[in-house]
Amino acid sequence: MNAQARGARAARLYKRTKSKLISLDQFCVQKARKHRLPTWTGHLPVTTLTGIIIAAVIFGSLLFVGLSLLIFALILLSSAYSKQQSSSVIFTEEENDDEEDGIRNGYQGTGYYMGGYRVDRDD
Repeated sequence: MNAQARGARAARLYKRTKSKLISLDQFCVQKARKHRLPTWTGHLPVTTLTGIIIAAVIFGSLLFVGLSLLIFALILLSSAYSKQQSSSVIFTEEENDDEEDGIRNGYQGTGYYMGGYRVDRDD
């Protein structure tokens, strides 16, 4: 179905819905006049119905988005948990002062260290 056909179908649906709401509104206004009520009270049922429908669509959309995000978060958490369980080695970066190259105060005193050993001593 191409875009033009979808647009024509949406236009027909809109026209039909609008005409039904207008006829329902006129019916309610006639009933209000028949019972000697103010005319504006005849518009209340259609206005209320339209508001409820719009609120239901918005709430349903938010509910759908919220549930989708919740499911996505659960999938993401379960995959992260399974990755953590499957990796038996946890890599941690530890600073080892014995293997640091350069001038420092190590276990053999202050001097130049390479590969954990002091190299500037003559003994």
